[in-house]
Amino acid sequence: MTPEDIQKVKTNLANMQAFNDYLYSSGNTYIINCFALLSKADSSDPGNKTGMALLEGSIGAAFWIMDSVGAFASSFLCSIISDWGNVVPPNLTQTFSSMMIRFDKSHVQLDQDISVYSADPTTYWDKTFSWNDITITLGDLATIDFPSQTDPDFYLFTDASLLGLDKAVWTETLKMLCKTSHFAPDNNCECVEVSQKTDMNQWYKDLLSSHPSRFATWTWHSDTGLYDHDEWHVDEATLNFKEGTHFQEIPTGACNYLFINSTPGVVINPQGLFTREWVFNPWNGMNLEKTYLRTYP
Repeated sequence: MTPEDIQKVKTNLANMQAFNDYLYSSGNTYIINCFALLSKADSSDPGNKTGMALLEGSIGAAFWIMDSVGAFASSFLCSIISDWGNVVPPNLTQTFSSMMIRFDKSHVQLDQDISVYSADPTTYWDKTFSWNDITITLGDLATIDFPSQTDPDFYLFTDASLLGLDKAVWTETLKMLCKTSHFAPDNNCECVEVSQKTDMNQWYKDLLSSHPSRFATWTWHSDTGLYDHDEWHVDEATLNFKEGTHFQEIPTGACNYLFINSTPGVVINPQGLFTREWVFNPWNGMNLEKTYLRTYP
């Protein structure tokens, strides 16, 4: 540990604080946009776990930027954030009025945590930080050069992290407000039956034009001779709100912003955030609440 090493760690920590502050100043617009497109109010505190998820989803998205620079910086910052799940900082134990305030307070807390290490790096030089299968010490930050805000490379990190934040905001908001409803009108068959004469590609195109929140896949079923016939079996579902007594699909504007594709491999919006199969998969995807509808709305 040389004076130059110590100064380099201090410089990197200062640049990481500037990175965190940039995300803090730019990030609220993503929360505002999400709730506006869903036509919902951001009027409740989703809690500390959601605040952590927003920051980890954002900062963790920069893990792959500039090789070890992104890996070390993301692991250091996300390790700090993940520790809040074990010991919640006093400033984050309060109940706030919205996701936006929770997001703001979490960023302020991260700034404060970084400042502890920046003020006295020698004391914490050998402290370990682990995240995403990477373990580093504070002293390892002397081996990288995290870019300053005047360096164009700084914006490689912010661009990746703001996209990660956008995805995290939508993921946490959809988990909080929405569910996937799968149409299963027959108790013996969790699918919709469609005539063999149907052009399924045109059928699906027409479906999305009137119900853009839906997702469907289909398979051909041959007559087995057991009281059935040749037909298409369609697994169809929709993304709709949890609340209320009436079935309400999410708005068209939200769908247009959210979905990349119509069916697997068919891209309709390269600027979208997620594939439909990711959103609708309750096990290996977004893991939204899944329900079944016995009547077809």
